[in-house]
Amino acid sequence: MKFSEKLERLTAGMRRAEFARDAGVKPSVLNNYINRGSEPMGLAAFKLARKLKVSLEWLLDDGKDWPPPAPPQAPTAADLSDDALMFEVAKRVRLAELDLLKWLDVAEKIDWKAAQSALEKWTEGEPMPADLREAAAVVVGMHNATPDAMERFNPSFFCRLFHSRLPGSNLPLEAFDALWDRNHEIVADRAFMRVGHRLLEFVSRHQRDKLFRPGSNWSLAAERAWHGPAAISLPGDAPPSAEKEPDSSPKSRKKK
Repeated sequence: MKFSEKLERLTAGMRRAEFARDAGVKPSVLNNYINRGSEPMGLAAFKLARKLKVSLEWLLDDGKDWPPPAPPQAPTAADLSDDALMFEVAKRVRLAELDLLKWLDVAEKIDWKAAQSALEKWTEGEPMPADLREAAAVVVGMHNATPDAMERFNPSFFCRLFHSRLPGSNLPLEAFDALWDRNHEIVADRAFMRVGHRLLEFVSRHQRDKLFRPGSNWSLAAERAWHGPAAISLPGDAPPSAEKEPDSSPKSRKKK
């Protein structure tokens, strides 16, 4: 499909002169492209493609037919790697911390005892003294910046806020509140520490990915730790015990 035909279909139903101006192209240029089949200029074609939200390659390539390809979707947070996601969170946390640092620098220069004295002498409704206005601005700034630095990017805070929409919402919130206390109790156990240290040392000497690849004995052992010994059998497990039937052979009767 030719460039002129694509433009004609893409701008059908539009006020083309207004569209052209919004795109940064003269209306006469757009008219020449559509009605006279004029060859597109690079910059003008780029502006038109951007305004029409189609790829420049598709718009200029007469070998590509209708309809235009769907524009690539912007990646969502779910598409990011853990490192990329946490880097973005860290960047936003740092910006919030910088904002709080700015207010703390100002707050440390204020004589708060003098501000307290000025506040006690000031009557609400009267003009506020300049030094008291400055103190008020710092208090408000710190009040607004602190939640940003302490809560807005705190994963635990948001896990509680959006508990009903997150994995594990079937569990009570208290189960997650007690999570790290339970973890600390287990990790603090001396026997656990000795066993854990020896096993981690062993695993670190081997290829962790190989040990825990799906279907490996270590992977099955991990699954059995979750689901219980009866759920998964491992090589080397004793076969399930079965009641022995009475031996009715002639030799058995003879022994009796």
